[in-house]
Amino acid sequence: PKAYQISQFDEPIGYNGWIEVELEDGTTKKIGIERAHLEEDAGKNTHGTDGYSYVDLNRQGVPLIEIVSEADMRSPEEAYAYLTALKEV
Repeated sequence: PKAYQISQFDEPIGYNGWIEVELEDGTTKKIGIERAHLEEDAGKNTHGTDGYSYVDLNRQGVPLIEIVSEADMRSPEEAYAYLTALKEV
């Protein structure tokens, strides 16, 4: 893989947002989203137990979106609800 990653860190596509999630008990909670920006997948190195290193370029150059969440989740249930809601967006 190349030794750097292209990122839209300085100018995110969104920031200071939130997503409202519904919990199992029927209540709702807002989970803050600090920022969302695009990045390029740079590939990865994997070091095997056989003493060899492997390079995976399968997704190199593929754009991905990184979502940085606020530290608002207090339980695994809230984290699961948050991830489920994000997948629906």
